[in-house]
Amino acid sequence: MEISDILKGGENRVSLSALGYIAVMTSIVGLLTYLVTIPTKTLSTNAKRAISIPILLVNFFFPAFLKVDIGFVACGMGLASFASLMRFIELIWTGPFIYGRDAYVPIGYLHEELWKPIRTFYKPESKDIASKEKYIEQENVKDKRYYDIILAWIGNAIICDICTSFSVTYTMKDIEEINSNISVASLLFHCLTIILFTTVFNTLAYPAQLIYVLYYEGGSYSSKEWRPLAKNPILAKSLNEFWAPRWHRIARSPMVNLVYKPVYDFSKRFFSKFIKNPAPLARAAGVFGVFVISGVMHEFIFVWNIGWPVYKERFLGVHMTQFILFGVVLPLELLVGHIASKKIPEFWRRSSITLWIRRFITSVLLHILIYPVLENFHYLGIRYSLPFKVLRPYIHEAIHKFPLLKVLCGSDI
Repeated sequence: MEISDILKGGENRVSLSALGYIAVMTSIVGLLTYLVTIPTKTLSTNAKRAISIPILLVNFFFPAFLKVDIGFVACGMGLASFASLMRFIELIWTGPFIYGRDAYVPIGYLHEELWKPIRTFYKPESKDIASKEKYIEQENVKDKRYYDIILAWIGNAIICDICTSFSVTYTMKDIEEINSNISVASLLFHCLTIILFTTVFNTLAYPAQLIYVLYYEGGSYSSKEWRPLAKNPILAKSLNEFWAPRWHRIARSPMVNLVYKPVYDFSKRFFSKFIKNPAPLARAAGVFGVFVISGVMHEFIFVWNIGWPVYKERFLGVHMTQFILFGVVLPLELLVGHIASKKIPEFWRRSSITLWIRRFITSVLLHILIYPVLENFHYLGIRYSLPFKVLRPYIHEAIHKFPLLKVLCGSDI
């Protein structure tokens, strides 16, 4: 087999077990972590850059050579690999170049960054005195125990099992037909997919939280310091709420530091030459940049996992197009919301009816904008690789006994 064949990705790659694949990625990230935590008095920034080049290249290309045959592990590791690549590029290359700082951070900084997708860390240097005092009052209130995490994990695993039991009945032909037009069926399948992805993220994150709480906090913790990896995105009242506080935050820190902050700073300086308040346009530019790189990240995940020939034929540019659309629509949504806040009385804006109308509109908009991306993830067969299958035989048996339930199923039942 030639290198050109291996670089095509897909089935041409060397297969590893899930543990072996995770071990390879952990080793790469470990090397970069060690490199960036060496004081610059011992190893200069330029020396770190030179050493980092082959490691960063391995980080980028190893998914092209190695594969794991468990779909959700392959996607998860692809996401984590790209996120770590972005973070270390910023720490070693772009951050020092743009802001003139050294390519060094203490190990405690990276430790916090590792947990930030699900944990909030108190910053003593915070300038918000009121928030600081409020936090100090609540800091020692550990109102949850480790078994609450176990119960939350079980609940998410059950919901994941139920959603998977229905989703596996849909063939790719079924999914393509459903998504060919906007309908009640396609909207329901979209909601099912969002809930499925939410439970997958959370069932993977809760064991990590449990380990942290047992090891660092003695088995008890404050619920105000922790959040689910995906915070019920199906309940989002806007596209901005879906992507910012509710969707998973695995790549948030790399995106903010590598993309949003530099684009925001540059745009603010540029627009300040022409307008008095450049911040809104700078924020819009930063958001657009983040979604462009998000599109690159999803293209990266797909090209290695599916292989170049299939990717080129079916998927090339799909994710980039959809994420660019999000990058345009989200700032426009903020503008519309700002105008509406001045035109619509607060009573109506905060009423339960209005909130549920907003949730429905958001679900429809999400379905229109994101269904090609979710459809492509179904193509990877993630729903077939999930380990939660305890309830599936009983659910499928119930579907056969009660034909009315078949309305919720695809053709493969």
